[in-house]
Amino acid sequence: MPEDQLAQIARGARQYDFSAGETVFSKGAPGSYVYWVHSGRLRLTLTSPGGGKILHSMVEVGCYCGEISLLDGGLRLFNASADRRSHLIGLDSRTLLPALERNPQVVLSITRLLCEAIRVSGERIENLGLHNAETRIWSRLIHLSHQYGQTNGSNSSIRIAHGLSQQDLADSVGLTRVMVNRQLRFWREEKLTQDGRGFVVILDPLALEAFVWRRSGSK
Repeated sequence: MPEDQLAQIARGARQYDFSAGETVFSKGAPGSYVYWVHSGRLRLTLTSPGGGKILHSMVEVGCYCGEISLLDGGLRLFNASADRRSHLIGLDSRTLLPALERNPQVVLSITRLLCEAIRVSGERIENLGLHNAETRIWSRLIHLSHQYGQTNGSNSSIRIAHGLSQQDLADSVGLTRVMVNRQLRFWREEKLTQDGRGFVVILDPLALEAFVWRRSGSK
């Protein structure tokens, strides 16, 4: 995008500060803003009428949320709240959409990003609906490893410093904290993983994958 157009977009940006736990937007609300996380972290969740909660994802520094409602003019798909004190940069549709109309190559890039997000959501629906607890937890760890994982070059282990509690992990896969704790302890006893507060280390990713799918009865 040309520099003068980027400068115009920047002039239309607004800054927001949210305290930990404060709501940024709610599912079902109208929304015309997309938010970038400048500092802190946001959590996107879904809540059932009965009070059940699923943690969809964490939005880290440099990442964004709210883009779908901005682009299609529809209602918010998730609840967004500050996981910690957060500073956000917001752009509304009146600023961003005219710039996109003038730059179709940027629209194509955004379309690719949205397609990637749809694929991830489809995998999560499959995971929640079709797989057992162990496979669901393993699949979630693999997804988190793409965002937070650091590979040890000497032994191929992956340290996933996700910063989530076991309750957060449970909420993200539709299980109880007790079930997640039991599964992590079992893998730890089998010397497949190590874990602590806010992190999991997959000692041998291929061995863990084979172990999980063998126990699930899948090929």
